[in-house]
Amino acid sequence: MQRTAMALAGLVLACWGTALLHGQVQLSAQQDDDLPHGGGTIRGYVTAAATGAPIPGAAVRALITSLDASPVTTVTDGDGAFELRGLTPGRWRVDAAKSGFLARSFGQRGTSARVGTLTLKDRAVVTASIALVRAGVIAGRVFDAFGEPAVGVPVQVMRLLVAGDWRPVMAAGVPDLTDDRGAFRVYGLSPGDYFVTARQQPPARYVTIGGERVERRLFNGAPGVSPPPGIDNLTLPTYFPGTREIRSAERVMLGAGEERAGVDFSLTSGAPARVSGRVLDSSGEPPARPALISLFSDVHDPTLLFMMSRRIENGGTFEFPVVPPGSYTITVGGAGSGPTEFAHAPLTVGSEDITGLTIVTAPGVPLTGTIVSSGSPLPDLRGAAVVAISTTGQGRALAPVGDERFQFQDLLGDFRLDMQGLPAKWLVESIAINGADVTDTPVAIRSGPLQATITLTNQLTNLSGVVTNNRQPSDAEIAIFVDDPAKWTSRRFVHEVRADEQGMFSVSGLPPHARYLAVAIDNIEPGDLENTEFLERLRSRAVSFSLEEGQSRRLPLTLIERSAIDGR
Repeated sequence: MQRTAMALAGLVLACWGTALLHGQVQLSAQQDDDLPHGGGTIRGYVTAAATGAPIPGAAVRALITSLDASPVTTVTDGDGAFELRGLTPGRWRVDAAKSGFLARSFGQRGTSARVGTLTLKDRAVVTASIALVRAGVIAGRVFDAFGEPAVGVPVQVMRLLVAGDWRPVMAAGVPDLTDDRGAFRVYGLSPGDYFVTARQQPPARYVTIGGERVERRLFNGAPGVSPPPGIDNLTLPTYFPGTREIRSAERVMLGAGEERAGVDFSLTSGAPARVSGRVLDSSGEPPARPALISLFSDVHDPTLLFMMSRRIENGGTFEFPVVPPGSYTITVGGAGSGPTEFAHAPLTVGSEDITGLTIVTAPGVPLTGTIVSSGSPLPDLRGAAVVAISTTGQGRALAPVGDERFQFQDLLGDFRLDMQGLPAKWLVESIAINGADVTDTPVAIRSGPLQATITLTNQLTNLSGVVTNNRQPSDAEIAIFVDDPAKWTSRRFVHEVRADEQGMFSVSGLPPHARYLAVAIDNIEPGDLENTEFLERLRSRAVSFSLEEGQSRRLPLTLIERSAIDGR
């Protein structure tokens, strides 16, 4: 029986899921005099957060973080209790997992939140009790174009992440295949907003009629449409509530332990488009050197396996044979017969092929600039650099600062400017190009020359405070943002900070503003603070305050449960 339990623990630990968002961790320490030869003990209980009931058979894993050592594992008994003895003194991480629940690391609230550790001394006993929340479920039915159940269709749930201006989606939960009713059930989900996608199975290219093998000439459900060469088995996903473009997809909101049913939708049909054309340099000739042409989308679905970049062939021709519908940026780098030339242009792809597209490159634009201070003399800027970050998320350029000046030789495209390597207690106050403020917005660099001025400041604001829950300190997560939706896309005006175990928090360098908002909640998930709908929900529960240049301010906050904000 014990071997079976340990085998189950190993299976759960090998498939360790995403971390939990709610629940508690209780710690206490005492001396263990039964260990005369040293070693410490970690013991505790694993319970259900919603009811407090013990969870028997939960896998518990402890890993010492200060040494390169294998984890120590065990399984909770019928009372949900566990004990690990003879452990090396040091800093330990403790995890708990059980099928049907979200795995949790000690001290962790959200899937991307920091993982806590506990200190174990020689012959000490530390009690760490962990509460797990049940995993969420999204269920529904998928139908074909005729309204009949779509059988054997893979269904995947995905979550939107944000990495600067690039917005990839990542698979979440355990994917499913529809049954004979077209029904699916994806489980193992943490609270959050999700996309649901189904991918129609490709039809057989050949069928047998009267003993003869006949080409079916069906592609992705579209009669009479032949697939492009080499992609006979490609199908495009359909996103709930029934669209082929992820930008038009509807998000499914899921609470802790919630089972969301009725996510029903029909598959859409149609082949991907083919995009082809020719690249010419500024003299009207094909590129004389090897060059690359690429398609980028700010929302990227990794389940779409198609080439995003192609080599430009002799004569300047190119072809993307498989392009799902959507909005793209088409770029060219390394072209031209003299100085390197580039291209950067928007491209919208629908259901029709795009042929005969002509992309004309141009020389890169020089951008020079100076660094100034709004008050105190500038510090030593050796080692600092100005960085131009492409909004496609696919590249950046660095310009070292020398004598308070910097220069980019050739830029073309949409970029955000920033600085790295600044001395402590100095921040960027503003960035202007040819007199226009681009501090919080991308700049479209198409022609030049351009002159930039970056203003630094050491008159930093400081916001600190304490978070309480029922008059007790809470290590909550705090969302801080301005009461101006127009600035919510700026990373300067939207911040996240977490209080420590005493409920204390501090953040330095927020830009001065007449009306900030702050909310302390039990968890913030990846992408939450880039979701304008989520920020709107926070506004009515937030505490408002102002910050002036160089001002220090203390702000008491009371924890608000995430469920009270989301209404779920």
